[in-house]
Amino acid sequence: ALSQSVLSQLGECDTRHLSRIVWAFAKLLVHDWPLLDALSDSAIARCHEFEGQDLAITAWSWAKLEVRNPQLMGALCGSILAAIEDLGPQNVANTLWAWAAIRYREAPALSSMAALAVRRVGEFISQELANSVWAFAKLHFR
Repeated sequence: ALSQSVLSQLGECDTRHLSRIVWAFAKLLVHDWPLLDALSDSAIARCHEFEGQDLAITAWSWAKLEVRNPQLMGALCGSILAAIEDLGPQNVANTLWAWAAIRYREAPALSSMAALAVRRVGEFISQELANSVWAFAKLHFR
């Protein structure tokens, strides 16, 4: 019933709500494929409107669900790169964790994220730093 309600109102969701809906279903580990397909399609179409936190949450959510969705990750990656300077340390760490968890290895994106992390390393708390380093190691990125 909840999935049907979300599907019927998906067109009315702003980007923040869209990312939070994906997050909620990921936290619950709900694999409702018609819903996930619709959420993916909506995120692909609108990810250029997402703020940094919405991008990171959406990437994290798909990784939490252990769903490899190259089209979605490619679209998110493009939007992340376009807004990279607006990403906070938690957004960087969560996105890197997501990419590592699903083995999404897009070298230009990883290079850009690494350069950003190096420039702003003083802003990272220990957990963000640990997650970022873990992700680079898991992806064998130097």
